[in-house]
Amino acid sequence: MFGFRWTCSPRLAEQIGRHELRRSLGTGYLAVAVRRAIEIAAKIRVLETKLDSCDMRELKRTDLLTVLNHYFHTALADSERWRTESDGLTPAGVEAELIALEFMARDTRERLSLHRSDEPYDNGVGVVCWHYLGCNVVWLSEEVGMAMRVKPETGEVGLKQRYRVTNWSEYDRALVNRGNLTIWFDEARIRDSWTPPRPIARGKPGWYSATAIQTCLTIKTLFQLPYRATEGLIKSLMRLCHLDLPVPDHTHMSRRAGELSVKIPRRPRQGPTHVVVDSTGLKIFGEGEWKVRQHGVGKRRTWRKIHLAVDETTKDIIGIEVTTTAWGDSEILPGLLDQVEGEIAQVSADGAYDSHGCHAAIAERDARATIPPRDGAVTWGDAHPRDAILQEIEAKGLDGWKNDSGYHRHSIAENMRYRLKQLGDRLYSRTFERQVTEAHVRAAILNTFTYLGMPQSVRVGQIASAA
Repeated sequence: MFGFRWTCSPRLAEQIGRHELRRSLGTGYLAVAVRRAIEIAAKIRVLETKLDSCDMRELKRTDLLTVLNHYFHTALADSERWRTESDGLTPAGVEAELIALEFMARDTRERLSLHRSDEPYDNGVGVVCWHYLGCNVVWLSEEVGMAMRVKPETGEVGLKQRYRVTNWSEYDRALVNRGNLTIWFDEARIRDSWTPPRPIARGKPGWYSATAIQTCLTIKTLFQLPYRATEGLIKSLMRLCHLDLPVPDHTHMSRRAGELSVKIPRRPRQGPTHVVVDSTGLKIFGEGEWKVRQHGVGKRRTWRKIHLAVDETTKDIIGIEVTTTAWGDSEILPGLLDQVEGEIAQVSADGAYDSHGCHAAIAERDARATIPPRDGAVTWGDAHPRDAILQEIEAKGLDGWKNDSGYHRHSIAENMRYRLKQLGDRLYSRTFERQVTEAHVRAAILNTFTYLGMPQSVRVGQIASAA
């Protein structure tokens, strides 16, 4: 059975000692529950306004709860009585009933499709919520696995597939370890590869290994520190670890960042790789969003494009290029594929990569291109593989082709773009060479995040695999 959850106003919550009220809606049908929740919430909101306007201190807690319960059940009965005793419906009411019946039919189809004869059938578990401040009706069906939102002002309805994380304990530990300094500042590795500075000539600085510089830049990028603060943090870590090793100063770090070849960790993989490709932009000059909103966009607003190639299975970044905004996505794809080691089975990219050069680069690696043609695309002739994609889309529709081709896995690259910007939505380096190094360091950090642990999720309503 579905339930109704009402978030109380601060005054009412203080008086009754509860932040919310939960009551059964008396139905297992999703559409009926939503209809009742919308009507009941409107009436209870009026009651709550009246209670807030009076002196509730004169009412006892038990009396208030009795009034609320009585009003809820009365509102529920009135809602159903109107539907059974009304002489007729208005055109708007007929439209609302048709929408409710459509939801009910959809709900029933989902229930029947998810039911297995060898398992006990659950009549549905869920909750219907009226968010007092959000002005949205939200209901969650655990069995159907859909989250739906209705805006009372417009009546718009949205559906979104829900997922449940099946390895939450492991993923929780991975999230904690992302801030563990011993992971990023490995004492054992540093003892062997830090390489203390050796005198070269009078007045010249010492020499540090690439591992030492990358470790410093990793901590700088991860915790978003300036060079001077990074120097101070590394010195304190050396003292805490009882390591008698010198630390490069901020000037040396900055200079070496322009020539560093960053090592991006990658996990070994067996078999061909499914590569998903996408790009995003990171700001290097320009004002913040508040200034843009208040005064408009400035002239110095400049971006760098980050092109990513991601392994669909391991979620590792296996290719990265940094360019100016003058470069198109299709021009960079061949260089990204050159960074991918081993056999490539499939390359998935969006319509920006629909060009002869991209298809030729993919064919050169004996891989299958999964790129949706652009709007108004025509055949290229000579039995080109792209022509087969156009025929499949014409026969199955765009959504059908995406499902059959595995193009939906392209969302992994979109997720990687989001993760990249979680480390900062801008590049702090001022020269292009240092910006390239900074982007590569971020890629190394993200691959380490992936190695520490990633969530494994299944659709709500589906049974997780034994693996």
